[in-house]
Amino acid sequence: MTRSERILCIAFLLAITLPLGGMLLQGHRTSTAEQRTLAPRPTFTLAGRHSFPRQFERYFEDHFGFRSELIQLHHLVALRLLHVSPVSNVVLGRDQWLYYRGLRDGASIEDLQGRLPFSDEDLDRLRGAVQATHDRLAARGIRYLLVLVPNKQTIYPEHLPDELQPRGARTRLDQLTAHLAAHATVPVLDLRDTLHRAKGADDLYLHSDSHWNNLGAFLGYQALARALAAQGIAIKPRTPADFIIEPTPFTDGDLARMLGLGRAWGDREFAIRPRGGHQAHQIPSADRFRDQAPTAVTENPSPGLPRAVVLHDSFGVRWIQFLGEDFARCYFFQFSSANGFDPALIERERPDVVIEEVTERYLGRLTELEWKP
Repeated sequence: MTRSERILCIAFLLAITLPLGGMLLQGHRTSTAEQRTLAPRPTFTLAGRHSFPRQFERYFEDHFGFRSELIQLHHLVALRLLHVSPVSNVVLGRDQWLYYRGLRDGASIEDLQGRLPFSDEDLDRLRGAVQATHDRLAARGIRYLLVLVPNKQTIYPEHLPDELQPRGARTRLDQLTAHLAAHATVPVLDLRDTLHRAKGADDLYLHSDSHWNNLGAFLGYQALARALAAQGIAIKPRTPADFIIEPTPFTDGDLARMLGLGRAWGDREFAIRPRGGHQAHQIPSADRFRDQAPTAVTENPSPGLPRAVVLHDSFGVRWIQFLGEDFARCYFFQFSSANGFDPALIERERPDVVIEEVTERYLGRLTELEWKP
């Protein structure tokens, strides 16, 4: 056997044994890139003998040795050499900007191009849901404000590839705000103008993530505070001068994680804290409404402050650090399709105002938050 043949045999043996060794060393874990728990190792039983082959196949596919490293290598080649996104739900934009394409029912890019319009029936159903919630709260003397947060590509379309530019299309958010203005009495805060006006030297959304950064969230909070004060809620809107704002590195973007490159995709965030320190503090809570715990509960001992319930999606999490300073008690609850709106929460908390924050890509979920007796 020649030297080259021996090298080829050794390489072949390594190629077939190293993945097996890696598979044996790996435990049960979660795939950060795919945002899911990998299939567990199945146990063979006589009763389950017919389903065992398929269960083992799923286990083997998920735990093949060095699978995550091979996926990461594939993604790096696609991104760095071919300049294409290896993940269908992540759009590779210009200047290291990543965008979330979205699922079919709330596909962000297709909506931006006007290709997923609401039907008249959709609009009537959404209007009916928020109007019913507003009316039932008003009957109890509770204020209500619907806050609509734009998608990243709505504020920063200029970094999208040419073929995905909006070109003046009418979006679902355009449709809904116009429909509510014409047919509802619900107070609505649309944050598009606020964020468009603030675009400048500092970015308001993360490059490697689908969400706004703390600076964008703070500007949204300021607009929210002004809207609440205009409704008669006894809070004092604060300015950037009331806070210390410092840039800080960020390396955990959700879109970069979907590409398997979370730590390798550098980004910039902002640390924002009140001058003089926080007055509010988070308190532990064992509450559960429809089998879900609150995102956070904050309390502020300053006298004369109102109470609030904040129903929110993932964008609203960044408001915890700001809104807690304005309310004696602020109950944050992140909604999902599994829980919807629970009147028991309002009856227990007795807030002065309910703030409902919904991001543009989740507009269709407004029907899940209708207050139904």
